[in-house]
Amino acid sequence: MHADRRSPMSDEYKGHAKIEELTIIRDVLIMPYMLDMLDNAKNYAEWSGSILKGLTKELGEILMNIITGDLADLRNELRRRQIKTWDMDQDDIALWMGYSARGYVSKFGITKEAARSQIKIMLGTYMGQIIQAMRGMVKR
Repeated sequence: MHADRRSPMSDEYKGHAKIEELTIIRDVLIMPYMLDMLDNAKNYAEWSGSILKGLTKELGEILMNIITGDLADLRNELRRRQIKTWDMDQDDIALWMGYSARGYVSKFGITKEAARSQIKIMLGTYMGQIIQAMRGMVKR
C-alpha cells in the first residue's frame, strides 16, 4: 500500500456515500425509467390484438405497484441515512442525480447502457418473484 493512499475510513471520507448508499441512489435514479417502460408496455398491450393483453396489462400494473412501493422505501431509507437527492438529468451518454450525504455534495451518474442492463436485471427479479408466487397458487 502506498503511503499517500487514504483509507476509506479516514476522516476525509466520513461524509462520502458508502457503496450500499450509492446502490440505493442508483436504484432511485433508474426506477422511474423502469416505471415509464412498464407504462409504455402496458399501453402498447392495451392496443394490441394479443389474446394475452389482459394478462399483460394486469402484470404491468402489479409490477408498477411493487416498484412504486420499493422506490418509496428506498427514498425513505435515503432520508433515514440523511442523504438528499435532486435533479435527475440525462445527456447523450448517462443519467445523473445530485446528492448530499452528511454534508458531502456530489453527482452520481450511470451510463444509459449500464442503466438498461440494470433495469433488465431488476425487472427479471421482480417478474421471477411474481411467477414464483403464481406457480404456488395454481393447482394442476
